[in-house]
Parts: sequence; structure tokens; C-alpha cells
Amino acid sequence: MMINAGQGSQFTSEESVKTTRSMEGVQISLDAKGRGIDNVGVEFFLKQLNMLIQSTIAERCIKALGSW
Repeated sequence: MMINAGQGSQFTSEESVKTTRSMEGVQISLDAKGRGIDNVGVEFFLKQLNMLIQSTIAERCIKALGSW
């Protein structure tokens, strides 16, 4: 798995880099400074995935509450 992040301090801090490097099979990919558009495709995909997960969870909760 690859974690792609910007150059923000939350991603480049020593603690964040150390934690990420300690994860087996994970690589760090940092965008170049000023390249905010690099993540557009990944961010769109993750947003869609998040929406799908949330709607699936909501549907399951509604079904569970309906039979309760």
C-alpha cells in the first residue's frame, strides 16, 4: 500500500513519518510543493468510496432498526 500525502506538517512531521515507515508493506509518497492537483484522482476515488461505505452502513442500520 502507498500513502500519498501533501507536504503539510501533519504528514512530514518526524512522528508521522516514523509511524508510517513502521507499517509493514507501506510506502510514503509525498507530492511536490505546490502540486495540489496531483491528488485529485485519489481524493475523488476516496470520497466516492467513503460515501459508498457510509450509505451501506446507513442501510444496514435502517434494516436492523426496522426489525427491532
